[in-house]
Amino acid sequence: MAQAYDVAEEWLVKNQQQMIRCPYQPGNLFISKKACSKRYKTGKKGEINNPKRDNSFFYTVKRGLSLCRECSVGKKAVYSSPMIRRQRRTTEHPRVAA
Repeated sequence: MAQAYDVAEEWLVKNQQQMIRCPYQPGNLFISKKACSKRYKTGKKGEINNPKRDNSFFYTVKRGLSLCRECSVGKKAVYSSPMIRRQRRTTEHPRVAA
């Protein structure tokens, strides 16, 4: 158990720039930028309103993700990720073949 704690602690020290304090997580918890961007994108998808998935478990998930839909921190995390920047660059400035 102590070994797992040490590994997690070591990872956090090396990757602290990837962590943010989420305003919607209870207890003022840290969440990675990647997890934040995933929550934001999932909250924006139409699947969150899928009536086939209306059960007590999914209700809890849906409530949590509904907070992320309009989060400015999540939006910033999505658009600051390297993959999104690459995609936006290629769609905004397509290369012209000579």
